[in-house]
Amino acid sequence: MSLEAGGSWPLKIALAEDNEDHVVMYRAGLEEAGHTVVVARDGEAALELLASQRVDLVLLDLEMPGLTGFDVLQRMKTAQPPIAVPVVVLSAHELLGGREQLQNLGLQGWLEKSTCSPALLAQWVETWAARRLSGRAPTVSG
Repeated sequence: MSLEAGGSWPLKIALAEDNEDHVVMYRAGLEEAGHTVVVARDGEAALELLASQRVDLVLLDLEMPGLTGFDVLQRMKTAQPPIAVPVVVLSAHELLGGREQLQNLGLQGWLEKSTCSPALLAQWVETWAARRLSGRAPTVSG
């Protein structure tokens, strides 16, 4: 089900991540929380997935082979029609000074892998979805 269409649990989440350990870890945590996870291993695969499947949320790594996460964000925005899916960056790096630029790209959040356990990610996703369903605007997290 889609949040935009008034759906609820479980969410269908696209995880764009090239690191197999992170894929296994985050997929397990999200699936344990009841969500469906589809995986793209690089930026090009992420764009193909988003063009062919309806998802409720994208968890996007910035450093992937080929197209980076920044490339994916830009191409989502400039696609015709634009790919309008909420995106959360799941990065190995802190957000330093780029919050305004990332908000302009339509990000719903920024989560650091070093502090984001699978359980914490699942909790963040559920909080985000509850806010979205209730009509409260989600905010970019630091």
